[in-house]
Amino acid sequence: MSKSVAENYEKLKRFITDVTHELKTPLTLMLTNVDILESEIGKNEWLEDIRLEGNKMTELINQLVCLARMDEDTVQPPKALLNLSEMVSEMATLFQPLAAHKNLTLTASITPEVFCFGQEAELRRLLSILTENALKYCDAGGSITITLQGGKSPTFWIDNHYEAVGTLRLDLLFDRFYRWDSARVSGKGFGIGLSIAKAIAERHGAQIWAQNLNGTMIRFGVKWKKPPAFSRITQNPSLDKSNGT
Repeated sequence: MSKSVAENYEKLKRFITDVTHELKTPLTLMLTNVDILESEIGKNEWLEDIRLEGNKMTELINQLVCLARMDEDTVQPPKALLNLSEMVSEMATLFQPLAAHKNLTLTASITPEVFCFGQEAELRRLLSILTENALKYCDAGGSITITLQGGKSPTFWIDNHYEAVGTLRLDLLFDRFYRWDSARVSGKGFGIGLSIAKAIAERHGAQIWAQNLNGTMIRFGVKWKKPPAFSRITQNPSLDKSNGT
């Protein structure tokens, strides 16, 4: 990266950080005033519209702050050996009601006792982003399948019906602010979620990708590198045996 490009990138990061901090206070005040007005005059569509848009802006600010922090962090957060099977199972259970509400079929195939080395909060966010993305873009009445496999490199992927997958630029899906289906989901996203997912994956030395499945479905996958020998991390022989290390 050239010096001028690097300097411009740093200026952009500082600008995003400064703007998000400046916007937080007025947004909080605005939403608080909406609550006060609602308590005095009752609910109405105008106040609901203000609250809805205010909440969208709050979500955008939080996402930008998350990205800025990841860009600025030079020290990796502490990592631990995590039961990825339990995390994926909990996430699938959490999203089942929402899928049913949207008339979508959500199923999961999870290999038990799959472990990875990472930061729990960040990995939960990564899994959540990919699952929310599948629910948002899945074709009406379609299905979503969550899969986790173990082996030398734990691999998670999530498939969902999306008949327009052939029109996508898969190489751009993880770029910041890229809206891959703005016509169908206008107002429902900012094109930041997948870039956060990519940043988290990279911080964990994992590979993340998008794939066209037979022109009718799309897959998002994450593959982790094999963690250090579990015996050196946990001193738990049962974990060493169950994972073949």
